[in-house]
Amino acid sequence: MLTLAPPHAEAELFDKATAALRRRLAAEPRNAAALTRLGDLERRRGDLKRRRGDFPAALAAYRHLLAAAPDDASAAWAVAILGGDRLPEASPTGRAAPFVRLTDFLPPASRERLLLDVLAARRRFAPAAIRVQRDAEKIRKGEVRNALALDEPATRDVRSWFLPKLRAVLPDVLWRLRMEDFEVGSTAVEVTVHPHGGFFSAHRDHSTSDRHRIVSCVCFFHREP
Repeated sequence: MLTLAPPHAEAELFDKATAALRRRLAAEPRNAAALTRLGDLERRRGDLKRRRGDFPAALAAYRHLLAAAPDDASAAWAVAILGGDRLPEASPTGRAAPFVRLTDFLPPASRERLLLDVLAARRRFAPAAIRVQRDAEKIRKGEVRNALALDEPATRDVRSWFLPKLRAVLPDVLWRLRMEDFEVGSTAVEVTVHPHGGFFSAHRDHSTSDRHRIVSCVCFFHREP
């Protein structure tokens, strides 16, 4: 018999499992099996809540595992992906990285410039649309996306200095994804704001209207804290 627990119960199970693993590691700091399980749990924790996992906690566990077992290829691979480090030459699974995470992609000055530009243009945001209109009823009810998008003239100002920074890191990103280098043709840039409760439901960027899109990038920036 399969029993499905409600989301809050699943979260409690995750909390109990990670707490038990941390107690084990307090007594056995170099327990490879416990470190692997803890990293996997923290990485997946957010999937139950439809948001990303706790990457910093997972990264810490994988780094401890790599220190305890320097030859663990899976740990080295996980550390590189979650920490934004260069990937090992060989994948333990033979597959490319599922995504590339770049920490501190924008230096502080550029990040502050972007934030100030967006705040100065706050009156130029409108409800963000989507290109795929096959589920018109869900779109009408606001079940697909709740966000605001900057108008095209203001977005062009951001594009002029942001795209060169993105192109500079593209070769390394493609290497991590095990993709052949290619000449960039068209590019699309969208600046969006997600208000309280905002979201964009799970979707594919490679759709009928964007069938030539090869790489998608998302840059998160916000006030701190």
